[in-house]
Amino acid sequence: ARLIPDGQLIVYPGTGHLGTFRHKRFAADVAAFLSG
Repeated sequence: ARLIPDGQLIVYPGTGHLGTFRHKRFAADVAAFLSG
């Protein structure tokens, strides 16, 4: 996150690195970040 301007680190408790992409909130969180 520190190398991406305005980047955010989002942690999904109990979810491993690869599990983040399948997490139910992942798509919404990415869309919210990209829309500003």
